Amino acid sequence: MKSIMPAMLCLSGLALSAGCWRVTTPDGTAQVSVDGRSATVDIAGPAGGRMQVGDNVTLPPDFPKDVPTPAGAVPKVVSNLQGALSVMFEVETPLSKVSDFYAAELPKQGWKLTVSSREEESSLFSCEKEKRLLTVALHRNDQATNVQLTVVTKPD
Repeated sequence: MKSIMPAMLCLSGLALSAGCWRVTTPDGTAQVSVDGRSATVDIAGPAGGRMQVGDNVTLPPDFPKDVPTPAGAVPKVVSNLQGALSVMFEVETPLSKVSDFYAAELPKQGWKLTVSSREEESSLFSCEKEKRLLTVALHRNDQATNVQLTVVTKPD
């Protein structure tokens, strides 16, 4: 799967302007759906692995309720691969306010902060809760802030 992912992403990018496409790898291990009307790519792999990229991305139904998201955050990338859930949001809020939001909300949701770093252009928070690890990476992007959330379960 790892060796075909770059090729599938390239194919998906080329197909975006051509309408709707659905491609399945010859061995059936991955499927790529491209909807050029909404500029969204959906890649489904073996064992339930999935990645969505684009303008019409939705959070999975099992997105953790204890992982806070800022008001107005729009998901742009969602991947759930090999036990790691990763979501990239864009929010039209200044970086400093989004950093303040996470600094306040993570402890309220029971997350124990293990790393907190705040700079002018970016911020990083690493947390633990029960058997899970959460990383929140923030980066200023013109008038918006990119928010990258990654949740993994610790191995036994």
